[in-house]
This record gives sequence, structure tokens and C-alpha cells, in this order.
Amino acid sequence: MHFEVPKSKKLREFASEYVMIVISIATALALEHVVQTQHHKHLGEEAAERMQAELRATLDEVAKVSAHNKAQIVLNDKLREAVLKDILDKVPDKTAMLNFFNASKGEFSISVQVPSYKHEAWDVAVANQSASWMKAEELQRYSSAYSAIRDSQQLSTVGMNFLSGSDYLRTMAELQMGTSNPRDLYQMLSRMSFSYQQINNSLRELKEQLDKAVKPL
Repeated sequence: MHFEVPKSKKLREFASEYVMIVISIATALALEHVVQTQHHKHLGEEAAERMQAELRATLDEVAKVSAHNKAQIVLNDKLREAVLKDILDKVPDKTAMLNFFNASKGEFSISVQVPSYKHEAWDVAVANQSASWMKAEELQRYSSAYSAIRDSQQLSTVGMNFLSGSDYLRTMAELQMGTSNPRDLYQMLSRMSFSYQQINNSLRELKEQLDKAVKPL
């Protein structure tokens, strides 16, 4: 910033020039502050719009995934209950397995789905500090939503890990070879039901947080 040294030797003129310089500096600083404030506000609003779009897409995906998993839970539980009934009724293994194939129509498989858990908009807002230019209440709402996304992702991983991939592949191979038995099948179906339920429980909690953050269209 350029400063102009007063040239007048008279006290009154010097004071007048000095006051004008001070006013000019104060005005320039005030204008700069206004411009910076508006710029930061604009960046904060842009970040909020990106997060709204991302969270809304995640919310839509959560609804679709939850519906799919819920349908799989219903189907899996019906098969599990049927297998358990045959075991308790001491139905011969071959008959019990035939009953299972008929009930599943020969199309039995695991089909657990999880959302993509996107958080790029939040990461960018934190990296470029635009998140700090939001209102405190708004920032807290988004922070809670993305924290819920991370928690749900971890819980979904736990749910998937509970279903041993090697055990599932072994049981499926035995089903195809006709060497499986109702007891191993029932255990696998029980693990599948738990995995589905664990993931959907985490998605239900995630939906509650996202509903608080996403504004209605």
C-alpha cells in the first residue's frame, strides 16, 4: 500500500492531510474486508451446495440398498426357517437338501449391497477451508452427517466380515456337488441373515443423520 507523506508545514494543513490519509487507509481496509467476507461466504455456499448434492445422492442410494437387502433378508429367513424345520423334524439330509433346492428354485446366492459412501465434497471443503466459512450450525449438521457415513462404512465392513468368504464358497461348492448337509447350510444362512441385518441397521442409523442434513427439494 502506498503512503503519501504530507508536504505542508502548517499544522492545520498537516492535520487535515493526515486525517485524509487515515480515512483513505481505513476505507480501503474496510472495503477489502467486505470483499473478502463476501468471497468467503460465496465459497462456503458453494461447498454447502456440493455437499447437499452428494448427501442427497447418498440418501437415495441408501434407500435403494436398504430395500434390496430387506428383500434378501425376507427370502433368506424363509429358507433358513425351512431348513431348521427339516433338521428339527429329523428329515433325512437328502430330502432336506431337495426341499431347500425346491424352495430356492435353484437360484440361491448371497447378494449383500452397501452404498458407495461418498465424502469427496466434505474432503474438498475441509482441504480448501471453505467449511470454516459456513455458519456454525450448518457446519455441525454436515460434520455429523459425514461422521455418520464413516461410522456406517465401518459397521458394514464388520457385517461383511462376519460372513466368511471361504466358508460361503465351500458351502456353495458343496451345494453344487450335492455333498452339502442341512446343518452347514443352516449355519451359513444364519451368518447371512446376521450380515444383512447388521448392514441394514447401520444404514437405518445413517438415514436418520442424512435426513437431518439434507434439505428438501
